[in-house]
Amino acid sequence: MASSKRSQLIYERHADYEIPPLIPLLPIEELYHLEELKLRSNAATRTFIKFVFQLSGLTRFYIRLQKNLEQILQSTNMRGRALYLPVVSATLALADDPQKNSLLERSASLIRACRSFYSDIRSGKLEQDRWKGKPLEMGQYPNFFAANVVVDGKRIELFKSPHDHQILVMIKNHAYLIDIEDWKDAQFDFKFQKTLQRIAEQCATSGEPVGLLSAPASLTQIKIFKELRKNCENLQNLERLQHVFVTLCLEPDLHPRTTEEAYRLAHSANFSNRWWHSSLQIVVFGNGKSCLIGNFSAYLDGNVMMRGTAEIQKRARQIQVQILPPSFDQSFPLKKLSWRVPKKLYQLAQKDLQRIKDRNQQSVFELKAAGSAFFKEKKISAIPVFVIALHATIKQFTGRHPNIHQFVSLSHYRCMDLTTVNVSTAQVKAFVEQFNNRQHFSPALYAKLMDAVRSQKEIIARRRQYLSFADILTLFFLNASPIKRSGARVLILFALRLLKSLHLLTLEKREVLISHPALHPEVPLVGRPGIRLPYVKYLGLHYQIWPEKIVITYMPAIHWSVSNEIFTQKLEANLRRLKELIASATQFSS
Repeated sequence: MASSKRSQLIYERHADYEIPPLIPLLPIEELYHLEELKLRSNAATRTFIKFVFQLSGLTRFYIRLQKNLEQILQSTNMRGRALYLPVVSATLALADDPQKNSLLERSASLIRACRSFYSDIRSGKLEQDRWKGKPLEMGQYPNFFAANVVVDGKRIELFKSPHDHQILVMIKNHAYLIDIEDWKDAQFDFKFQKTLQRIAEQCATSGEPVGLLSAPASLTQIKIFKELRKNCENLQNLERLQHVFVTLCLEPDLHPRTTEEAYRLAHSANFSNRWWHSSLQIVVFGNGKSCLIGNFSAYLDGNVMMRGTAEIQKRARQIQVQILPPSFDQSFPLKKLSWRVPKKLYQLAQKDLQRIKDRNQQSVFELKAAGSAFFKEKKISAIPVFVIALHATIKQFTGRHPNIHQFVSLSHYRCMDLTTVNVSTAQVKAFVEQFNNRQHFSPALYAKLMDAVRSQKEIIARRRQYLSFADILTLFFLNASPIKRSGARVLILFALRLLKSLHLLTLEKREVLISHPALHPEVPLVGRPGIRLPYVKYLGLHYQIWPEKIVITYMPAIHWSVSNEIFTQKLEANLRRLKELIASATQFSS
């Protein structure tokens, strides 16, 4: 198969979707203030930063960025090194489809739904995302399909194939490629189900865990795939996998009783029966329960994953799958992938993956203390209150104020994805200090709560107004030559650490990382269940604020020792106390 590409662009343009404006850039003189890093800005510090940026080449790059922002955003893969894919990818649980409770029928309906969704994206039939009536960036949606991460030495690429006919099937650690000759074939359902049936018949025992190799940390994968590519058969397989439309992971021997169980099994129970480089994986169990796994490193953000998964689920439920007759004997062309893998490569991968598994504890919890209906009635924003409860809970366990970074969407700008904002503001800390040490409420405490809520909204609004310094620095490094990049990195990081040592700026560590994706009833759960995060100090979590409950998926840090259950009990107690404080506001005003 030819190695031609569908597109070189991170954000693809299809049909006539409205394109949002470019994100503003600060005037260059304001860049030297480093507001994000809370620089104690004066003439001396600004002169020093200006000198460092000019010497490193960052100032020249910033001038270039002002002239070529869209082109640079479109061509720079800022997620190339995020290869620890069970850590950064998200699993999205699908609501049950009562009409399709077998593995074969559910698989056929979801594959057909994916093809339907892909067609609507390319034709423009998919309704545009909007926020407050304004168009949002639609360029990530094509990344759901025929987009695959390629690791070739130190070159890490998001490869977008022009082909839509190749399905990768993983079953019991075996890998097969199905060639869909005609998506409009009148006998598609029969042929597809028969093909899966034949694959299952060939896989009585488990194969080698090749899928493991696509899951470990970035440096490990670079070593692994450098070695894999030395073998001609492996190399041919990897070139074929660049063109996979979607990956279907079958788990015929597992029959999860609940959506929550399926969710955890899909994400973290069987790393080896996945191909994590695929932008979209469909996991189907023996009883038809299903989940999707979206690859963040293939430029699928949380809200895009949520809507895309909901669209696939809606289409799948509408599809009537014809049941396979016992006498039907036709199938699609099929190829089994055979590999030559030294055992040491499996051992390297397994070492990384053992480190991130969160064993023997529940990941998903429902908090009935409050939901969006209560906050809507009281005319107060639910998300900032949840953050305050979380901040108070962590301080009760650690004895110190954490830095909570919240993912915030920037898709109201062209070619933009996400940023993170530290929402542990001074006002949040001031409120928590009093909240954690008071038994009784007062008008003054309620006023501090309102200040804490307002401060979060204000800092998020400010961060959404311009391209962040962190993104500018990343773009600079990725667009510099290796020699210039090395020198500039040393110089800039030395300067920032020097200023930090002099207490002139703050380099914040990610201690807590949280995400609140858009709600869709077709997708009851989203997150990384069963995983520990290596890049935070305390924990990460996804939270969904439904009308009568809050659903949380925890991802504790590697060394975080507080159990999810005990933490949740304290968090829910704090939410109840905050609810009481908010409810008592009426008494204060009277």
